[in-house]
Amino acid sequence: MQNKAVQTGESVITAEDLTSDEPSTDYWRKLAETRGDALNRSLQENEKLKDDIEALKEENRICKEMLDESKHLVEILQDMINEQDNDGSEGNIEETQ
Repeated sequence: MQNKAVQTGESVITAEDLTSDEPSTDYWRKLAETRGDALNRSLQENEKLKDDIEALKEENRICKEMLDESKHLVEILQDMINEQDNDGSEGNIEETQ
């Protein structure tokens, strides 16, 4: 009869693997699986972060456009206010003469 690890196809690390001079192939297989899983998680996280960065760049671009439009609107409104102030003050001068 084969041991349970062979029957289930799952690698099991034994105390002997950790204390012997040369670990078994099961040890290396399990280590490779663990590192492969960690690598896959890292790759998925990197992909998510890349997508997040792209979304933030787009949001930043839109915010900059809105800021530029707001600045332009403020300039126009200030010009209009200045024109009204100038028109109003000239009218007051003419009325006093």
